[in-house]
Amino acid sequence: MNIEQLHKEWFAYKSQRIKPSSLATYENAYVVYVLPYFAKYDMMQGVNNKQMNAFVDYLIQEKGLSRKSAQDCKIVLGNMLKFGSSEHDIPSFTYNIEYPTKNMEQARTLRFFNKEQCKKVFAEMDKDPSSELLGMVLGLTTGMRIGELVGLRFSDCDMQEKTITVNRTIERIHTTRGTENIDLTGIEVISQANNSAVVANPPKTATSHRTCPLSSLPLKWIKLYSKTNPGDRYIIGLGKKPIEPRTYRNWYYQELEHLGLPKLNPHCMRHTFATQMLHSGVDPATTASILGHSSPAITLEIYSHTNEDEKKKQVNAVFGKMFR
Repeated sequence: MNIEQLHKEWFAYKSQRIKPSSLATYENAYVVYVLPYFAKYDMMQGVNNKQMNAFVDYLIQEKGLSRKSAQDCKIVLGNMLKFGSSEHDIPSFTYNIEYPTKNMEQARTLRFFNKEQCKKVFAEMDKDPSSELLGMVLGLTTGMRIGELVGLRFSDCDMQEKTITVNRTIERIHTTRGTENIDLTGIEVISQANNSAVVANPPKTATSHRTCPLSSLPLKWIKLYSKTNPGDRYIIGLGKKPIEPRTYRNWYYQELEHLGLPKLNPHCMRHTFATQMLHSGVDPATTASILGHSSPAITLEIYSHTNEDEKKKQVNAVFGKMFR
């Protein structure tokens, strides 16, 4: 059995069990990295620990993938082999993968807007309001991802409780071999082309389906826009259909330039929210719940960074008075 035969069976099996967006991610990893490496390999022999480590080394050293991306490819191959073990008696092995340690990889610096930069966005919303700019205000004050932001409808807001709920996420599914290979049955398809489709999905995890408190500025404008827009309209764009994340991302960069703000990607609004919450002394459990993380430990691992001024401030607060 070659790898294409195994993949065809596994893909059909998996397509009934995971979201189309996840399936597309698996498919792309398979086509770009797994298939070329194992194209001439007899899968009935299985892949032993030494061979799996050689594959991971190839991904990192020759293809230049990060540890995380290499892990994702290994997961795809491992799932295929697990399926093959149960369906075709392909030998199974225990893998002890020697990934590069995190301190050997280039440290990732999380970037975020400071308070003064956030205030520029808030001031612009009051000066020259738009539903698109309201999206930025919501991103900075709730920590939502861009796909969650563009998926918000007015019906997701509870004006009395001053909350907004993440009920869907808008995303573009890219498939190397065409969207016809992905079963989109039961999924709300916004638009579709040969190799991609824009869809409205439920939140990716149970914790991603969450309710966030609304602060006064976004709540004020949501209330105002809701007077002339029914509940099924999308908050960003005010249309019956959502704005695609890619389109909104382009508008976002234009707005940053207009406001004279640094060109940080949209996900940095999420970093900004988390950083400002933690720096203000909000407990990690509360911050994790609003972000949709499954545990505070994840929040602390991602946002354990802090800026130099904050470090000096905290150290001086603890030890400065000892030496006066």
